Amino acid sequence: MKSPGTYTFFIASAVVIVLTFIFSLLWEELGYGNNVTSLFISVLIALVLSIAGVVRGLVEVKKKKGSQVWLGIMGNALIIVALISLVLYGLDNMV
Repeated sequence: MKSPGTYTFFIASAVVIVLTFIFSLLWEELGYGNNVTSLFISVLIALVLSIAGVVRGLVEVKKKKGSQVWLGIMGNALIIVALISLVLYGLDNMV
């Protein structure tokens, strides 16, 4: 059985977030200093994947009902909320 697209987007977004977290832990040892542009881009990619997963899931839920579709929608929604709260926390600390 082929997994729904929303679930695939959820897995892809989770992989990007885990790799970004690992990369950020090794940031200083790799010698990148204060240039965090690549971390921002990877978080932005994860956010776009999650938004696409929610949209795809809402389309798929009309076609078929399944637990993987709802798992993908809820997982992508949680990732979106977590990334938005991370951005708001960062903006609060900048001001």
